[in-house]
Amino acid sequence: MPLQDIIGVLERYGTDEEDEVKARCDIQISEILEIAGDDAKKIREQCLHSMEKTIKGDTSKVLTEAKLQVRKQVIKAKEDSIEDAFKKAGENLRGLRKTVKYEKIMEDLITEVVDHCPSDAVIRVDPADKALTQKIIDREGLKWEIKTDITCSGGLKAVSADGRVCFDNTFESRLDKAKQFIRPDVTTILFG
Repeated sequence: MPLQDIIGVLERYGTDEEDEVKARCDIQISEILEIAGDDAKKIREQCLHSMEKTIKGDTSKVLTEAKLQVRKQVIKAKEDSIEDAFKKAGENLRGLRKTVKYEKIMEDLITEVVDHCPSDAVIRVDPADKALTQKIIDREGLKWEIKTDITCSGGLKAVSADGRVCFDNTFESRLDKAKQFIRPDVTTILFG
C-alpha cells in the first residue's frame, strides 16, 4: 500500500476518531449542562424558599410589632380617659363647697375624724371652710383647735397634739384613696 493510501486511511481513521471524541464530548457537555441546570434550579428554589421564609418572618414580625403598638396606643388612650374621669370627679368635688349639701358633708367628715382622733386634735382646713367647721365643732361640743393652713377643695385634716395620729379627710385624699378601689368600675363604665 503506498504511503499516500496509508496517510489517507490514517486521516480517515483520525477524522472518525475525532468525530467520535467530539460526539462523546457533546454528550458529556449535554449531561454536565443538564446536571448544572438541575443544580441551578435546586439552588434557585432553595434561595426562593429561604427568601419566602425571611419575608414571611419579617412580615410577621412587622405585623406583631404593629399590633403591639396599636395595643399600647389603645391602653394609653384608655388610661388617659380614666385619668380624665378622675380629673372631672375632682373638679366636681371642688364645686361641692358652693352647694347646700356641703354642710352635711363636712359634718360627716368631722364625725369620721371624731372616731379616729383624740379630743386634743388640731383641725386643719382651707380658709374657706373655717366658719363652717367652727359652727359644726361648736354644735358637736368638740374642743378642737382650727388652723387654716391647708389648701383643698373641701374636707379637713386632723392631727393629734403629739403629731402621732394624722387623719386626712380632704376631698383630694379621699379621691386618691378611692381611685385604686373604683378604677375597675370606672373602666367597666367607660369601656364595657
